[in-house]
Amino acid sequence: MTTKPGSAREFDKVDRALELQVIDWLQWSAFPEDIGKRPDDSDMAELALVLLGKRKRAFETLQAENKRLREAHSTITSVVNEQAEDEGLWFFAETASEYYLQMELRRLHLVIEQAVKGKE
Repeated sequence: MTTKPGSAREFDKVDRALELQVIDWLQWSAFPEDIGKRPDDSDMAELALVLLGKRKRAFETLQAENKRLREAHSTITSVVNEQAEDEGLWFFAETASEYYLQMELRRLHLVIEQAVKGKE
């Protein structure tokens, strides 16, 4: 499964990589020097900076998506409220096709209103 750049999953992956990097550094710093080659602190810091950069980009992408969704939410709410007040859309249906269209419009409004309020 590929991870979409800037997604919450990518954000979590980068956070986990940072955690692992810190754990790795802490574990290596606990060993005596004579056990073997250990990663250089500058290597650890460089990787941490790369991961922090990825985390920042993922966060910025999430913020932009959040803004886009808030704007879409506002637009949808505005249109639904306008239509709810438009008497031309809510007249007494005289034909079966008018009745069907009104029922479907009411159903659509209900679904949108529930989604806006966070209900299913």
